[in-house]
Amino acid sequence: MSVISQFRNMNISLRIASRINPKVQSLLADWRNVKLSKLEASQGSVYTTSTTTKRVRKSKRKQLEEAALNSVDISGLQPMLAGTPEETEALLQEAYDNIPVGTGRRGKRRARRMRRKAFLVQKSHRHKKLWRIAAHERRMEKRSRVARECREMRALAHELYPEHNKGKFADPRERIRREREEVEGGVEKISM
Repeated sequence: MSVISQFRNMNISLRIASRINPKVQSLLADWRNVKLSKLEASQGSVYTTSTTTKRVRKSKRKQLEEAALNSVDISGLQPMLAGTPEETEALLQEAYDNIPVGTGRRGKRRARRMRRKAFLVQKSHRHKKLWRIAAHERRMEKRSRVARECREMRALAHELYPEHNKGKFADPRERIRREREEVEGGVEKISM
């Protein structure tokens, strides 16, 4: 029982150990019998009254099953296998022989993947730069068009209203004064 209690995962470790060492097969059968007998003994203590719900009975049953399974001392140590050094050497040699031989360059797929990733990033950056340049050209084209239209409108205004043209910025008070003189017949000057 002490050999069995040293396994971490009973089912997997005992199956592997039974392949290596035939002595473990009998210990495995004993352990299973002990586990089943403890589980059967604990099944009788699950109480079923009319006041208990199905959830309570199920949780109680799970607690008892876990207690039965955890009653065996389980630690992280593996058992000492009874084998000669020659057998151990033969097992190790067989394991090493089954490892495939590495041929070719290492990291070829990763290098290809990283190269493709860098290519796609650069492609995205190129497209973004072209989009930014195109947007800048559109903005500048609109700005130039608006400035050109304003210059044309100013030139047309200077041609149509030469009397109002006193320079780049005409004084609005002088314009209002002239308009009032025309309306009132130039009788009196209005000072502002």
